[in-house]
Amino acid sequence: REQPAEADKIKAMERAMVGRRNDGLDFFPTPEGVADEMVAAADIQPGMRVLEPSAGMGHIAERIRVTEVDPDVVEFSNDRRELLEAKGFNVVGRDFLEFTDANQADRGFTCGDVFRAPDGTLGVMRGSNGMGGSRVGLDPLDENGQPDMRRSRWESFDDLVPVEKRGVGSGYDRILMNPPFSDGRDIQHVRHAYDLLKPGGRLVAIMGESAFFNQNRRATEFREGLESVGGTDE
Repeated sequence: REQPAEADKIKAMERAMVGRRNDGLDFFPTPEGVADEMVAAADIQPGMRVLEPSAGMGHIAERIRVTEVDPDVVEFSNDRRELLEAKGFNVVGRDFLEFTDANQADRGFTCGDVFRAPDGTLGVMRGSNGMGGSRVGLDPLDENGQPDMRRSRWESFDDLVPVEKRGVGSGYDRILMNPPFSDGRDIQHVRHAYDLLKPGGRLVAIMGESAFFNQNRRATEFREGLESVGGTDE
């Protein structure tokens, strides 16, 4: 992929980042073996749209490339974004929690948008149950108009009526991520990534143990939401 001069530049940029002080961004490079396990779990197929939203130096993104799929990447650090661009990755954003799918302007109603169920309930549509057919998750809106994952239920997509686009593209077949962990940010990042999946899409994430054992509201609601959509904490 790289000409000799470009390869030398990339190596020099990577060496400059070794042993640097913590930049406050919870940057922990993903070991190659772990990245390979993530790619295997994601089961990436040719032609899929793939996102790596906490790309760092590109360790996961490079292993995704082995599947002959070039992922979109998001990275907060200016230096690491420059490195990712030098490696030829498509950098689509800086702050993942503010990121929306670049293709959203051309999309129809899909996951992340508001639909009305046959009984009149308004809710945000999530991914399919992964078992074929047209069953999709619907998170009913609470009194503040926000989706309540704890009340999530399955509906037939054909029975739902589109109501409102929420501005999240939901256009990725696969999302692989090693998000920041401090202050429960891994939960925030994973929930946002979930909104960016296509129906039937798959999300593979490294998370801190606190998301599955902490008793605070954020972690508890995350676990309840994960159970309601048939997720796994493996």
